[in-house]
Amino acid sequence: MKYQVAQRGFTLIEIMVVMVILGLLVAIVAPNIMGRSDQARVTVAETQMSNIANALDLYRLDN
Repeated sequence: MKYQVAQRGFTLIEIMVVMVILGLLVAIVAPNIMGRSDQARVTVAETQMSNIANALDLYRLDN
């Protein structure tokens, strides 16, 4: 008596379709994320300069 073994797994076509979809998502999302790091650095620098200016004003008022 021979038993038929069910083969499970993905075909090459299915894997390729998933890879193409992931590639498209990365191509769409990556530029948006990469451009934000420069903008974030500028925002942090502006905030720090504002904090220093406020600290200097408070120091000037106290002294």
